[in-house]
Amino acid sequence: MFASSPEELETLLEDAVLLGDEAAVAALFDEGAVLITGPRITGPTQAQAELAKLGYVATTRTVTVRRNLAVVVGDQAVNISIRAPDGAWRLVAAIVRPGTTHDWI
Repeated sequence: MFASSPEELETLLEDAVLLGDEAAVAALFDEGAVLITGPRITGPTQAQAELAKLGYVATTRTVTVRRNLAVVVGDQAVNISIRAPDGAWRLVAAIVRPGTTHDWI
């Protein structure tokens, strides 16, 4: 999977989670990336199961991009992504809370 923007990365992540596609979810994370869900910290290979348990839905509220780094704030998650040398955007950190919240910022 190839995300050409941070917003597209969010959409691809949600789609892959809803489809239950573990490999597709893992491919959207950069090597060494982390998923933080409350007290749990996991890596890309466990991301699909964790995000599915939380009922992850991509709801982008703000996107801030500086060079090859992006921070996307949504109702349920704050995701940090990088633009890799191949041009694809990949997650390096995802901080996800259960349910929908509106008090990140």
